Amino acid sequence: MTDEHRDVEQSTAETGFGTGLRTKLARHAPGADGNGSEGGADLGRNGLANEAEVIALRAELAAAIDRERGLRAELAAALDARSEHDAAVERDFAARSAELDVRAARLATSEQELELREHRITEQAQVVREERERL
Repeated sequence: MTDEHRDVEQSTAETGFGTGLRTKLARHAPGADGNGSEGGADLGRNGLANEAEVIALRAELAAAIDRERGLRAELAAALDARSEHDAAVERDFAARSAELDVRAARLATSEQELELREHRITEQAQVVREERERL
């Protein structure tokens, strides 16, 4: 096989979902081999084989559809669980944020009280120093 022929084959190759099924069907379709002529004895046998293959492919397709439905249901359940989890995290975050806001307010109040006490103590110390100097 030449490099040019290989490149053409690669560029025309299908990829993605369902390509295996298309290949199977194309391989067994009448005249798919390119010669266009088949013997009368082969027609009857191939017709039965194709019918059996079609039944098998339909069963395979039905199984794939069932798997897809199951996976979609599983994905939907996972997304619901994720959204419930996200909502719970948001509620927890909001509660913790509110708790931190309360603590910050208490801390600010305590700092103001401490500054006020420090100011009063400084004033009292100044008064005591002045009294000592006066005596």
